Amino acid sequence: MGLIGESGSGKTMTALAITGLLPEGPDGSGRVRLEGTELLGRPEREVARLRGDRLAMVFQEPMTALNPTMRVGRQIGEVLRLHRRLGRRETDARVVELLERVEMPTPTSGPTPTPTSCRVDSASG
Repeated sequence: MGLIGESGSGKTMTALAITGLLPEGPDGSGRVRLEGTELLGRPEREVARLRGDRLAMVFQEPMTALNPTMRVGRQIGEVLRLHRRLGRRETDARVVELLERVEMPTPTSGPTPTPTSCRVDSASG
């Protein structure tokens, strides 16, 4: 699902409510279902298990969500171990597969880049 709207229309607050990450003060209401499971009102522990696996948010400035000192491959591996409960060898193989898929250096070809050293080219026109 994607949220589209003008600046200030509430996209971020809606996404924070869906992911259970609203700051203190605002309270989400209504219904939010993911694969048949109601999310609003669920215990934080249950929603936390879904975050990063079945439920995620790309913030407007995704570079602030990444650790600039940790290599990209290690950050991907951390998510895989936490949410997919993969062993070290499975994690390493999956990290290589995912990095190759987006044509980034892999641990087998040398150190993976840090988020601040990644460059995204876009075609204009």
